[in-house]
Amino acid sequence: MSGEATFYVLFIMLTLSMGLVFQFILGRIKKISNDTKKLNESIVKLHQEAYQNRNSSKKSTYQKPQSSRSLRNKQLSGNLSLEYQGQKAITRATFYIDKES
Repeated sequence: MSGEATFYVLFIMLTLSMGLVFQFILGRIKKISNDTKKLNESIVKLHQEAYQNRNSSKKSTYQKPQSSRSLRNKQLSGNLSLEYQGQKAITRATFYIDKES
């Protein structure tokens, strides 16, 4: 085989291998692009759900029961039962409520 024919054969082989590598890289870039789009869509969906949940929780105001409002600056008393390592202690306890918590 002459030197010129060898050069052409090597050039054709180089062109084919570079074409295959280029096609492989394009396929990987397309796959990464699609994965990135899906990831962005899911992040947007999560943000929208979090925003909606935050807004809905702000709209619904929590109201404390009337009993806790009426106990302000009052006292609670009752029996207190404690247990530690199988031993029980029962005592009368009085709790003074001075502010809402």
